Order: sequence, then structure tokens, then C-alpha cells
Amino acid sequence: MLRIGRKFSWRSRKPALCRKKYDSAANGLENYLKAKPRDPEARNVLCNLYLQLEKFDMAETCMGKATALSPNSPELWARYGMLLIKNGKNDEATKAFARAKKLDPKYRDADLYIGMTAYQNGDFTTAQVIFERLYATGKADASILGALGGILAQKKDYKKAEMYFQKALKLNPKNKTILNNLVLCKVNLHKSDEAIQLLKDARKRFKDDPEVLTTLVSLYVQEEKYGEATTLLEGLVKKYPKKRGLPSTPRVSA
Repeated sequence: MLRIGRKFSWRSRKPALCRKKYDSAANGLENYLKAKPRDPEARNVLCNLYLQLEKFDMAETCMGKATALSPNSPELWARYGMLLIKNGKNDEATKAFARAKKLDPKYRDADLYIGMTAYQNGDFTTAQVIFERLYATGKADASILGALGGILAQKKDYKKAEMYFQKALKLNPKNKTILNNLVLCKVNLHKSDEAIQLLKDARKRFKDDPEVLTTLVSLYVQEEKYGEATTLLEGLVKKYPKKRGLPSTPRVSA
């Protein structure tokens, strides 16, 4: 059990945390660390409290000290990298992720975060290589597959992008962004009938979400299926009388 001073313990602070009195708990830990600055457990807990308080600069400083105390922990370096990204320090974040990767070449999160940093920096070529490696080793989740699909769609490789969006949607079937991107891929591959069927199948899953329905209306109009478009549009106007205008066909976001 972590003891802070003579009358303070981490366990005694749990009720304060439950009441979201994070400031009080953080102050106690700060005072404790003045006396025992090399306590890694206390440092890690304090970092988490700063995150809860959205004090990201202080969390970054705290995590930097934690990596100095435990320089051989890939998990700490990866967390430090994520904080650096949060604070807009992408180059430093890349170095932190590279350190995590060097410490443990098989550490999946290091690859993931390096890829995410490259993606956010607009280095889609590097991101694509890393994301495809994660996919090949079975370590890609829906967000990685969606990002990979977006990169390929930007390159107009719609066939391959379609495959990744389909896999992403299977993992996260209620993600509208992935659904819309898959629809647009199918449209660009001249598979409008498949796109329409995809949206029709999604209606129940998305509980007749107006965005999904208006996208379907747009596709009906595009394919000159005016009867279906009119019927669906009349239902939309009746159900959502305050909605105005129709959104255009969705765009792929990368």
C-alpha cells in the first residue's frame, strides 16, 4: 500500500476519487512526491489524476519523470508518446514510440502509436506500411482498418479500400463514418446497387438515423430511382419535420 506521509495513504484516498475530488488526491500525491520523488507507483497514479483533471501539460511532465524512473518500460514510453501527441508535440512523440519499439520489438502499441502519429502528421505512406503490418499480424482493430481504407481511398485505390472498410464495419457495425466511406467506395467502383442495399440493411441497425436515410435518398436520386426516393423522402419529412435540406453523398475521410 502506498503511504503518503504519516497520515495519508492511497487507499484512504479512494473515497475522494469516487467523489471526483481529484484535486484533493493530486495535492496529496504532490506533497508526498516532494519527500519521495522516486516512488514510481505514486508518480503513475499522479499522472492518471492529471489526465482525469485534463491537466495535460502537468501529466506530460509527470510522465516524463516516470520514464526517467523506469526507462525500460515500453508501456510508459508509449503512454508518454500519447501525451506528447495530445500536447501537439508529434516529433517528440515519434521518438517516444520508437523508444518503446526498441525496448520491445513485439510491443503492438508502439507500432500502433507510431502509425497513428504518422497518420496525424499526414505521412500516409508510413502509416499505411505500419497499419498493413498490424493487419497482417491480426492486430488491427476497426479504427486502424478504417484509417487504412481512408488512406487507400485518397489514393483512389477504391477496390482495396472497400475491402478494409468492409472488415472495419464488421468489427464496428454501428460506425456511421465507416459505413459512409464504404458506400462511397462502392459508388466509385460503380456498385451503386450494392451501396443502396448496404444502406437499406443498415436502416434497422441505425434505427432509421436521418443521416443514413438522407444518404440513401441521395443515392436513389443519383440512380434515377425517383419513386423510391420520393417515398423515403416523404417518410423523412413526416418523421423529422424540422429537418431541412439533403446532405450530399458522403465523402471519404482520411
